[in-house]
Parts: sequence; structure tokens; C-alpha cells
Amino acid sequence: LFDAGAFDEFVDNWSALLPVDEGELAQRWRRASLDGFVVEATDPGEGLTVRNVRTGIVSGVRDRTVSAVLDGATVALRLLPVDSELHNYGGVHVVPEQHREFVLDILERPDPVPSDLIRALTSE
Repeated sequence: LFDAGAFDEFVDNWSALLPVDEGELAQRWRRASLDGFVVEATDPGEGLTVRNVRTGIVSGVRDRTVSAVLDGATVALRLLPVDSELHNYGGVHVVPEQHREFVLDILERPDPVPSDLIRALTSE
């Protein structure tokens, strides 16, 4: 949705039809990038606490789909602002330890290529 350009296309073509607050939210989401995090804690069914690998910033993230304890894992996810909270709707992508540096390098690129990231996350 985000990395293949579908969300940008939606916002470009349809945001004028959205209520003002939703159009503003869409613009904020458009600026949210996929990033690398270390999971500090999980609360299954509620969310997780993550530390950004590059900035060190710790954030609480609402994600009701989180069911596994991922504490200590490096993950790729996109933090999306919703009111005063951060949410994750794109899934938590666990980064295999042997590919950690490669994935973090991909995420630091100005325009990461989605296929490079998928290959790095799924190769053994």
C-alpha cells in the first residue's frame, strides 16, 4: 500500500473528497516511513514498545494484531500517527538477525526499493 505507491496515488486523486481532518491525517501518514526498531516490550492484543535503531527514540505503538512476544527482536514497521497515539497497520516484520545490517541499510536509503526489502526479510 505505502511502498508500492498506492497510498500516494489515493491521496493525490481523492484527498479532496475526504473530510478535512482525514485529509490532514492522510498527509501525515504519507510522510511516515518504514523504519527499523528493537522491540522493548509487547502487550499481546494491545501493542508494543519499540526503540528506533537510528534515533534511539522509544515509542508506544498500538497494534491489536500483536500476539507473539517479540521482546528484543529487530523489526521493520511504519509508525502512523492517529490523534496523540502511534499505530501500526502494516504488520510487524521481524528482521532475521543475519540480515539485520543489510535491512537497516535498505531502510536508511531515501527511496528504499520494496523488492530489496522483501528479499532481505524473507531470505534465509
